[in-house]
Amino acid sequence: MITRFKQVDKNVFRGSAPNIEDVVILNKKIGIKKIISLDARAGNHINRVCKLLNIQHENIAIDGSQKHSLINFLHHDIEKLLLDGSPSYIHCHYGKDRTGLAVALYRCKHDGWSAEKALKEAHSLGFGLGVDPKIVELYVKIIHAAAKKDKDVNDASDIVDACHDLEQLQYADPATSAGIGLSWGPFHDYRIKRYPDND
Repeated sequence: MITRFKQVDKNVFRGSAPNIEDVVILNKKIGIKKIISLDARAGNHINRVCKLLNIQHENIAIDGSQKHSLINFLHHDIEKLLLDGSPSYIHCHYGKDRTGLAVALYRCKHDGWSAEKALKEAHSLGFGLGVDPKIVELYVKIIHAAAKKDKDVNDASDIVDACHDLEQLQYADPATSAGIGLSWGPFHDYRIKRYPDND
């Protein structure tokens, strides 16, 4: 069942990871023609049903599967990603942090929102709850960079610097965060306690 489901505008919807039945409902009842998955596992789970329903599926994971997954995501034009082939549904696992980042970027770039307004909406849907504060700080920096009119978010050097700084972080064991809906951040492997510098 989808949680944190919300219509962003007439072309874009957001929420948590859909199951197979949810994808059918999104397609048949809402008319979703494109799904953007920011969680690799959830995206792989729905890939086949998307093909069967002729839904365009973009699996652009922001997680621990590759160190530069966040940078890879930022290379995409958020407007093109969400609007080409729309109506679109974008999700991560919980539909709050990675999805919150993506929608905030869209709000800043497409709708001309300030970073503060985009972050207020993101926080209303749980953005940052149970996530390493350094990850949240990085996402907030990215959103602020996107809101600057004179700077393209995809070329923001401070974002790239922040991503490199992130590789130096040591992450807490998620087992100590039970019950608060921990969301995956970039470069983090939740199966074991590990540090990026050990790779």
